[in-house]
Amino acid sequence: TQVNILLNYNRKKEIILTKIVKELLTKMGFKIIRVSIEALKDCNKYADITAEDKNGVKYLVEIKAYREDYGITKREFSQLLRYMKKEEINQGIYITTSNTKKCNFENIKFINGNALIELLKINELDIYLTALEIIVCDQHHEDKLYIFVVRSLLIRALLIRVLLVRI
Repeated sequence: TQVNILLNYNRKKEIILTKIVKELLTKMGFKIIRVSIEALKDCNKYADITAEDKNGVKYLVEIKAYREDYGITKREFSQLLRYMKKEEINQGIYITTSNTKKCNFENIKFINGNALIELLKINELDIYLTALEIIVCDQHHEDKLYIFVVRSLLIRALLIRVLLVRI
């Protein structure tokens, strides 16, 4: 049915964006402690990612795949605040594909769509820019998203093969 197709599509967007953010945080020096969608126990019952910075400070990370023009409200930030309170972690990072301009909570670092694109470029993860573009579109681009993921995996495999041949 259409509802199942939509739910499946949204789930794929969530999984792909989480993988992108996980790789970005790792490149930025964070140690990934837990990824909710990869967890065998209590999947999706906590923040999307639990990470630790270079100084040992823990962060809960909430990730949202929204349209560019989606306006994030206080309610969306409240979910992350509840997780932070429950886990007794004082710092949070809210990452979204939306271009909402601000977050009014001092203990939450806010990364909107534009900032996410810049961070991907700075950290040499440009390969994911096409995926972000597809994620923020209103229409169903499930086939494009699937092709992008397969192409990305093939490019990585090719790069690994080239590097191994040089060794």
